[in-house]
Amino acid sequence: MSDVRLPSLEGIEVRVPAPTQVQAVELMLVFQALQREQAGESPRLEGEKVQAGDEVLIDLVAITDVAIVPFSARAGLWLDASSEPQVPGLRASLAGVLVGERIIVPHSFGAAFPVAALRGRELHFDIDVVAARAVEIPDPADPALLQAIGRGATLDETMASIARQLAEERQELLRHLAEQLALGELTARAQIEVARDEIDAIIRARWIEAEGTLLAAKGFSDAAIELAFVAWLQDRDLRAEIEGGLRVQALLEALVEHWQLRLERGEVEAYLAGFAEGSELRVEELRASLDADPEARRGLTLTLLQHEARRRLMQMVKVELE
Repeated sequence: MSDVRLPSLEGIEVRVPAPTQVQAVELMLVFQALQREQAGESPRLEGEKVQAGDEVLIDLVAITDVAIVPFSARAGLWLDASSEPQVPGLRASLAGVLVGERIIVPHSFGAAFPVAALRGRELHFDIDVVAARAVEIPDPADPALLQAIGRGATLDETMASIARQLAEERQELLRHLAEQLALGELTARAQIEVARDEIDAIIRARWIEAEGTLLAAKGFSDAAIELAFVAWLQDRDLRAEIEGGLRVQALLEALVEHWQLRLERGEVEAYLAGFAEGSELRVEELRASLDADPEARRGLTLTLLQHEARRRLMQMVKVELE
């Protein structure tokens, strides 16, 4: 990464779309997710048949007659009702398969499938059925369900709470979009150069985590695995995404130095306390982990400083709604 010469921070203006109204279907999807959290589960045993309606945990790779489909590998993927739009009919096709079995499932994507690259394609899914579970979804009219969800005493109150949540999430998404547009404008002004090797290294690390380990475990040939990796390396959108991220990272580091940002006493502790509230870990465990790993502490410190740089930058940005 080349040294960053900060451009002028004046006159940054971005336009973002006005927030859209929350739709009824969105409310229902969130409610169904909350409903699912309260469902009863009965795991299937190794060698037991998957039943219709079961949720199924799989390792999956899409293949054609000649190659692995790039970006298709998924390890530890749960197929449930929410996954149906992504791969229509796949969960239903696993009924009768044994837990622990490996199968090849042919699959056709219709002409109206939302992912253009897959429309009309004939593929095969190489699937390991890792686990399965029967699920008993509670009755949405049951008062005990609403009490367990804890978002309101009635269904109307619960839906109103969900609507507020979705509206807040829309605002946060727009704030994030404005931030990304402002950072993009600044990185363009700064003309930050990124070495090709840096992009390649990140792609390799991502690929190993997402696909490489699984492909090797499934026994694909070295040649097939290498072709899958090369497809990642040559993907223009992925390279552009990573290059943009590296440019933003360099810019934020330069802003931290430019403004001489330093953490106030107790900021790391405050972050750990907030993180612990949303996890099963205690603050003492998180603190001990950081004390034992100086690199992790340095990374967390840099993340918090860059968050402050983002906040300070956005105070200087003019945001308009389209």
